Amino acid sequence: MAYGLQVINQNNSPIITPETRLVRYHSTGTVVVSKGSYVDVTVTGMTNTDSWSVMLSYASDLWFTVEARAVKSTNKVRIHNDEVVTPLLPNPSALSITYIIVRT
Repeated sequence: MAYGLQVINQNNSPIITPETRLVRYHSTGTVVVSKGSYVDVTVTGMTNTDSWSVMLSYASDLWFTVEARAVKSTNKVRIHNDEVVTPLLPNPSALSITYIIVRT
């Protein structure tokens, strides 16, 4: 019998068990990305696999739609600002995006 933390979801399926690997914090930061552009962030050792995850956080507004995304690749993550322009309303020219990188 193994001892340790076990977390189950609403369907009673285990999502964290003593045998699973937990995530490890790697890095965090904030970048300013122009509308329709991207910024590359160097992440030494990163690969485009499921063992790396990137979480994004940014302020939104009721007047415009923001779609930021992260694309993993070798030794970097590319953070895109795919903001949708709202006609006749003020739209910011850039967006401050905070990223958190973790791996298993």
